[in-house]
Formats: sequence, C-alpha cells, structure tokens
Amino acid sequence: MNKQKSNILIEENNHTLKELIHLLCHNLANPIGSLLELFNTNDLNKKIAVSLDENIDMIRNALHYSLNTIDAVRQMSSFEEKKIKGLLQSFRLKKLIQTSLSINHSKIEEKNIEIVCDIGYNVCIITDEMSFVNSVMNTLLTNAIKFSYPESKIFITVNERNDDVILSIKDHGIGIPKQILENIFRMDIPTAREGTMGESGTGFSMVLLKKFVNAYGGRIEIMSSAKASDHWTDVCLYLKKG
Repeated sequence: MNKQKSNILIEENNHTLKELIHLLCHNLANPIGSLLELFNTNDLNKKIAVSLDENIDMIRNALHYSLNTIDAVRQMSSFEEKKIKGLLQSFRLKKLIQTSLSINHSKIEEKNIEIVCDIGYNVCIITDEMSFVNSVMNTLLTNAIKFSYPESKIFITVNERNDDVILSIKDHGIGIPKQILENIFRMDIPTAREGTMGESGTGFSMVLLKKFVNAYGGRIEIMSSAKASDHWTDVCLYLKKG
C-alpha cells in the first residue's frame, strides 16, 4: 500500500514538473522572441538605438513578464503542502490584510482606488502568516487593482458561518470572461490578460493561491460577470476560524 502511494506521489510530482517546464517554455518564448526580433538586422547599432527609443515600453513589459513567470514557477516548484500545514496557527485577519494593503499601497494610489474594508478586529483565521500575506492576499489585491478602473472601489468583507470565516474581495472592474474563469486554476491553459492600464501578468498566480488555500484547510470560490452593463468579480475564501 505504501509503495502504491509512493508511486502515485512520484507520478504527481513528475506531472507537475512537466507542467512547470511547459509553462516556462510557453511563457518565455514570446517575450524573448519579440526582443530578439528588434535586433534582427545587419545595421545592429542603428537598429538598437531606434528600437530602444520606439519600443522601450514593450521591452520593459517583456522583461517584467519574463521575471514574473520565472518567479511564479519558482514558487510553485518549491511549494510543500506538508511544510505549510506545519506552520498553521491562529492570526487576526484584519492585521494580515492591513499588512498586505500596505505592501500594495503604491498600486492603490496610482489608480486612486478606494478600499472599503469591513472586518472586525477579533476575527481570527487558521493560516500561515507569510504565505497568506505575500502569496494569497497579495495576489487577490493585485488582481483586484489590476482589473479595476481608476477612481473605483474594492470591497473587503467578512462573514462567519459555522466553523468558517468567509473572506470576500469584490471589485467592479472588467470582470472575468467565462472561458478564462473555467480554466483559471489550470497551469496548462494560459489565462493572462492586461489590466485596465495595460498591466501585465502571467495568468498563473491563482494556481499557486489555490494550493495555499487548500493547505490551510480552506477553499476558494470565484464569481464574476464581464458584461458591458454588469462587470464585477467577487473572490471568496472559505477559511477555518482561529
């Protein structure tokens, strides 16, 4: 029985490794190809000068996208559910969210977004502080900001139900198209898209987020509408009370 479990674990690890390699190859090919195309000329020095002047934003975005992809793969490859479970303890949710809001302050200011946070001081959850702030909340806030319009609002609310604390992060941005929403937790199908001010991303941050939430003993639900007359996204985390 133990040998069978070991073989299953090995197969799962091999499958994950193949997906990560595919992710790297697929996501880095386009930006690197675009950069090389800029310098594909006999008159190299002149071409470089013109390319840098006319395409500086594209070059910057391509490099940011490549680094973000590498960082996402690094985090997913080093993820260990058993290690996370060993770090779980009770934390005040409001304090964790305030820390994450502080980290994302410049992004919030850039779009002049109002954060409406309605969370009681004594609400506690079972989690790992480091991963919750840096990977879970950072991803949720970054996405909400990225797909929100300037001068809009993001609502952070909490409901308690039995043994669960339900954390909701809702924005009224562009929403998530049905096809992307259906594949948002898959590594083999790219879901990256630009934000309302051209912000880039890998489209794989939600894959890692779900891994962390599962390790906390919780689950995630996403509801969204991308209609022209009705656009919003509501991400709900069901977390264990602390």
